[in-house]
Amino acid sequence: MTTIRDIARAAGVSETTVSLSFRAGSRISAPTREKIQLIARQIGYVPDLAARTLRLSDSRTIGMLILDIANPFYARMAREVETTARGLGYQVLIGESRWDDARETAQVERMLQAKVRGIIACFCETADEGWRLLAVRNMPCVAVDNVPENYRGPYVRNDLETAGRLAASHLIETGRRRPVLLIPEGSHPRFSTFQALKKGFAEELAQAGVPFDPARQAIASGLTIDDGKTAFERLRAAGLEADGVLCGNDLCALGVMEAADAAGVRPGPDLAVIGIDNLEIGRLARISLTSIRQPDVALAAEATNALIEGIESGGSVQIRSTHQPELIIRASSRR
Repeated sequence: MTTIRDIARAAGVSETTVSLSFRAGSRISAPTREKIQLIARQIGYVPDLAARTLRLSDSRTIGMLILDIANPFYARMAREVETTARGLGYQVLIGESRWDDARETAQVERMLQAKVRGIIACFCETADEGWRLLAVRNMPCVAVDNVPENYRGPYVRNDLETAGRLAASHLIETGRRRPVLLIPEGSHPRFSTFQALKKGFAEELAQAGVPFDPARQAIASGLTIDDGKTAFERLRAAGLEADGVLCGNDLCALGVMEAADAAGVRPGPDLAVIGIDNLEIGRLARISLTSIRQPDVALAAEATNALIEGIESGGSVQIRSTHQPELIIRASSRR
């Protein structure tokens, strides 16, 4: 097994110099760093970053806690956090909670054991243990996208209440009078963004005099394509003749469109379908999904910059920022 000692011997430098050459921002000169890293590649050495993190109290690693790595929304944020952090000389340790509070707490504990300097977190909000553990350990943290009800720390979030209002207003403008909202309310009853989305949606409809009974017209649905298909079938089985639907994300909306088309219901003319996230696939002409764009990349970059700035300054992280959504109108909601 190749070690730092082997590289030091081949390069004619100390083992400390070799170690520092693999650390961003160290005092090693560029020529020496390049020489050492070239030798490392030639002899097949790969630095053990995890072991180094555990050894160093001044690690340059932050954590990112996300809800679902398979969801493109969270994957895009994770990529931007990694890109921004790398540009500032930091590594990123990513953990996935899968909407489970026990798994969330375990991921937080893993990051603390790895001695990360701070954490960017999408909390699942099914329990408070995860963020309370960070508070007890005085770990710098920025909540992103959603903010738990009792959380009082720094955050960079999306304004889902405005998103709900935008969607409702568009449905009203296109003459829809039987709206339905599809969100995973049953499995995520405390999740703040879904509650804000429902609030904005219902209030905007009420102001326009459009009937909306959350007990009947807010339907529990997951966030996958298959979940959207199932939700549409449940709508039909319940006898809800909806003419407009806002889905919790684009994947659910794509499933609704697929199931509607199979049932002879035309997305757009017969049923306005609106998603959230503005995924690339929804922009394809054959899909043309109306969606609410959330500035996820800007949100992730802002949170990462704020966290690392707080770490580097030795002070607390000072940010409370709310990003506004934008409605992107396409064929799926046009008459």
